[in-house]
Amino acid sequence: MPDPLTTGMSPTGLLTQTIMPPAPMTMTDTFDFAPGSMLDEGMRMQLQRVYFDHFHPQWPMLHRETFESTMQPKLLMQAVITVGLWFASAPGSRDLAIRFHDHLLIEVGNRILELLEQSRRGMLSPRVDLLPVFQAMLISTILVPYRADKTMENVMMTHAMLLETFKATGLYDQSKINAASQLCGNSGYPWVFRESCQRLAVFQFKLHLILQAVFITIYPALRISRNAEPAMLRVKVPMPLMMWDGRAAQWFGMIPTDPELMDDQGDEELLIISRMCDKAVMMMDNKPLIPLLSWDRCLGMAIWCWCMKHTESDREFIENIKPFTEPSFAMAEGINWTRVLQLVNLAGAAHLVGYQYGSDKLAMHSIVQLRDKDLITELWFRGWDFGRKYGPTMVTGTAAVFGFLAWKDGAESPAFIYNLAAAVLMASVAPYTQFRVFPVNDKLLAEHERIVNPKKDDGPNGGASLEQVRGWAADWKRLEPGLISPALPEQSPRSGSVGPTILPGYTA
Repeated sequence: MPDPLTTGMSPTGLLTQTIMPPAPMTMTDTFDFAPGSMLDEGMRMQLQRVYFDHFHPQWPMLHRETFESTMQPKLLMQAVITVGLWFASAPGSRDLAIRFHDHLLIEVGNRILELLEQSRRGMLSPRVDLLPVFQAMLISTILVPYRADKTMENVMMTHAMLLETFKATGLYDQSKINAASQLCGNSGYPWVFRESCQRLAVFQFKLHLILQAVFITIYPALRISRNAEPAMLRVKVPMPLMMWDGRAAQWFGMIPTDPELMDDQGDEELLIISRMCDKAVMMMDNKPLIPLLSWDRCLGMAIWCWCMKHTESDREFIENIKPFTEPSFAMAEGINWTRVLQLVNLAGAAHLVGYQYGSDKLAMHSIVQLRDKDLITELWFRGWDFGRKYGPTMVTGTAAVFGFLAWKDGAESPAFIYNLAAAVLMASVAPYTQFRVFPVNDKLLAEHERIVNPKKDDGPNGGASLEQVRGWAADWKRLEPGLISPALPEQSPRSGSVGPTILPGYTA
């Protein structure tokens, strides 16, 4: 029977692949961060935003404030940039991410072998200088299941070695993490280091469950690895994401740093994951896991399935945890909410154009041909009354979304100028309507008021003449479509701008 975390690939073959020097890469394939290079400062910042927007919500491993405000080691920067490229929407970014990731996996493999040897000799413990290295290793490994290609075969051994290194270093022992956090000195908040180590342990175990589900699904002959079980998670449940993503200074003094206050006694014992699992097994109830379920429901449910495994076969257990392991990748990979927002906004803009065309080109064209001035006024009022409610909502909402997309993409994005232009043009609808359309509206509204509330001295031909009413309706029809319609850049042959259309009856 092969080892639970191996396939038919021999260890020798894997290690040869792992320790071989990185293949020569062209200038466009390297992690060159020099100004003017492909990954200059602006591009790096944009890819970091992509990382924190798409990857971080599912794997909140890095403390964003610390990462963005301090100089980070090259290996961690490479991992973050590679993940950013993977989730970026720019054409070719994913192919570039794969090339970078292949190169990064070789470098990470070399470091894992080096640190594994040191950990076996008892030379490692949780340290500030090792933290970003371990974070880079885990981030690089987590990206492998997203790719779902041949790299899955190589990660089986790499994951096992990384797991052994973490265990030997003490990342699964809260007491060792607490002791190491006192050595941070002035390099940062001790609780940030402590939380970072706890998250390494928890996310390593989460990845372990995910890889187990993947490997046993692909290779049914494999058995569940006993190298990692809930009993080894002798760490506390990490703090809520709201606190983790907030500014560190605002929690200063609220999180204990004195070792006497972190001795895992009393109420603190309830937050140690392994002890929560023991209690859940004894009670045959998942209530003790509520802190973990509140922090990460999928991980909590997968661990609960493990606690209740008992006589289940490995295959049955994997089927039970699959619903809680697959969302970790499907949620981050499956839906690009920015693209959804773009499509919804484009649909809204297209609806504005369709409404404007139907109201002005079709309805008003027929209305102005009528021979009854009262009927012309009444039909105009119906369209205006609907438009004054519908128009402001649609125009304001569409303009706000264009503005949000411009802000979110940033000035470096090629779409920035188009989104900004669309937002500005949408905003110009209000002053245009105020000064150009309001005077015509007032005349037609006065005529409608005469029809609805006639005065005693009004005869059958009172008020404006048929020619006047027709003229006002024609003016209103002429003024309404005089703005720019929504268009994509390639649809605007002269300026390439994107903009809105004013709706009939936009004004109140």
